[in-house]
Amino acid sequence: MKNLIVLLSLSFFLLSLVAIAQPRFTPQERLKMLKERLNLTEEQSKNVEKILIKSDEDMQKLRSTDNRDRSQFRAQMDKTNQEIEKVLDEKQKSEYKKMMEERRQRPMMNN
Repeated sequence: MKNLIVLLSLSFFLLSLVAIAQPRFTPQERLKMLKERLNLTEEQSKNVEKILIKSDEDMQKLRSTDNRDRSQFRAQMDKTNQEIEKVLDEKQKSEYKKMMEERRQRPMMNN
């Protein structure tokens, strides 16, 4: 009986870790969300996709190093956001900034 309780407790704990982990979206998944929310043109979509792919590669490089300095990650995210904003029109920029603010307001589950 004790073994069953321990096993159930361990299972619950592991499931809770999986449930709270925030997924990392691929550049294509992020592009799809942006296209839907911002109504990107085909040209904008191509430009944003290039930006997202480059950013993803840069983030992968940062993750692969032993240096886990959050400021480097933040700087890369800020750079990506600025590059995306250059591609957008004024209405889209406004909506994009709103999206980023909503994202920042969400609690970080895996910290």
